[in-house]
Amino acid sequence: MKRLVTIICIMSAIVAGSLYSLFWLKNYSEETAAQLTVIADTAQSDPQKASEDLEKLQREWDKTKSIIGVFVHEAPLNTFSECLEECKALLRQEYSDEFQVKIEKAVGAVADIYKKELPTLENVL
Repeated sequence: MKRLVTIICIMSAIVAGSLYSLFWLKNYSEETAAQLTVIADTAQSDPQKASEDLEKLQREWDKTKSIIGVFVHEAPLNTFSECLEECKALLRQEYSDEFQVKIEKAVGAVADIYKKELPTLENVL
C-alpha cells in the first residue's frame, strides 16, 4: 500500500510540474509576442527606442533561453534567437519593411515554442 501511495505522489508531482511549465511557457510566449508587437509599432515612429527595447528583450531572452531549454526542444529556441538577431540587424540598418516582416516571423516563432510543447496523443503515447 505504501508503494501505491508513493507512486501516486510521484505521478502527481510529475503532472503538476509539467502543467506548471506548460502554463508558464504559454504566459512567457504571450508576453514576448506582445513586447515584439510594441517594438514593431515603436520602430515606425522612434527607431532608436525600438532598438533599445529590442536589446533589452534580447538580454532577457538570453537569460530565459537556458531555463526554457530544460523542458523544450532546442530547434524552436534557436529559430527565435535567429529571428531576434536578424531583427536587430535590420533595425540598425533602418530597413523598416524587412524589419516588420521579420518581427512578424519572430512573433510566430515564439508562438511555435509554446505550440510545439502542447501535449498531443503522439507525445503522450
